[in-house]
Amino acid sequence: EKKIAKSFKEGGKKGVEIEGAADMSGLTCFCTRMQEAGDNVQLLEVAMEGMNAIPDPSNEEERKGCSGHISKLIISSNDQTNKIAMVAYVADSLKDQLNATEWMKAVCDTELGGGVGGAPDATS
Repeated sequence: EKKIAKSFKEGGKKGVEIEGAADMSGLTCFCTRMQEAGDNVQLLEVAMEGMNAIPDPSNEEERKGCSGHISKLIISSNDQTNKIAMVAYVADSLKDQLNATEWMKAVCDTELGGGVGGAPDATS
């Protein structure tokens, strides 16, 4: 449960940063690495939930999430197992333009994706 809370918190903080960047630049898609999840896809999904969380309007000091309107692809890795985990979220406004599986395949071929190539498995 501690790992789940840390992953959600990390996602919430990153979500606010992404929202700020989108407000200033108009970005609609974002790729980034996360630290807490390691190669655990479920923890990465929790981080994505944190990124997309709707902020509590009564607590402006501790804003978290706020980036559900931005498509995101997040990656985390485990140096001991030499594996990565990857989760994509496509915002409703881009669902007819952006295919999450194709996006993941393209990122796998880049340095951000570890240059692993290949394709996401069926559980993606």
